[in-house]
Amino acid sequence: MIKIAANTQIACDTCHSIEIACKGSPAGNKCGIASENLALPNHNPVISSKPEKLTAIIGKTTTYQVKASDADGDSLSYSLPLKSGQYDGVNWAFVKDKEGKVLSDMSISNTGLVTINWTEAMFAAYKKGPFTFPYSINVSDGKGGYAVQTIEMTIHCPAGKSWQWNGGMWDLTGGSCVTNNDISFTSTPIPSIDAGKTYSYTAVAKDAKNLPITYSLLNATNGMTIDAKTGTVTWKARTVWYGENFYQVKATNSSGVSRTQLVTLKVNVVPGVIFPVIPDVPTDHSCPAGQTWDSSMEMCM
Repeated sequence: MIKIAANTQIACDTCHSIEIACKGSPAGNKCGIASENLALPNHNPVISSKPEKLTAIIGKTTTYQVKASDADGDSLSYSLPLKSGQYDGVNWAFVKDKEGKVLSDMSISNTGLVTINWTEAMFAAYKKGPFTFPYSINVSDGKGGYAVQTIEMTIHCPAGKSWQWNGGMWDLTGGSCVTNNDISFTSTPIPSIDAGKTYSYTAVAKDAKNLPITYSLLNATNGMTIDAKTGTVTWKARTVWYGENFYQVKATNSSGVSRTQLVTLKVNVVPGVIFPVIPDVPTDHSCPAGQTWDSSMEMCM
């Protein structure tokens, strides 16, 4: 609201629009003198623009010019209340340097130009792509009026590449775009299993040149094994592993070219059935390839 002090001359159009009785009739474009404090409504800014594209490519910069207007003619300021490196209520978007400091990959100028650098690091904590990324733009008139626009982008790897996860279950920097090759997985992993049962999944990968393939595990949970020739994964599911577990099957051809398949396996706890909560602890502290023994956790990590 805008306050007009008493005894302040106001223009005719303003006077008439607020339907006030004015004192006197001065010449010119002055309607008179306000007899009391007046409160004029303040209008919110209006954002009239929309992004031309709602898709983006990792490794490329995207710009978007926000267009906004204000019926009162107020000066407008722009900000990004939600951007990468912040929690959006559902997901984290991690952008960190080598020292672990959160970086800003997004900015907005004082004229409303949004610049976004879609780096791999921004999505390194995500296990699967493509990614849906929301961000918000706030336009303020400095008098309490504002407008917010929320934009949801879908981000892909560049052409010829696909997202691959090479981290462990708790790794926050394991994802990246990798170049597609002749190997592809044709099998679909089993999504869940009840605790106490034996899990079995046969991974099947094909090589475009029909080269022989061998299989191995990456970041596997304790006790999980794979047949290098058939790709069959077996594991005794225990209650200690309830919830979602992640591991990768790696398929390598005779030329050394490889591709991994990320597997998400949910272990369900069966109501009314109690199984001993005993982790698969190797007595000799030996761990699968790519893992080391963590004495504090008493498990392979």
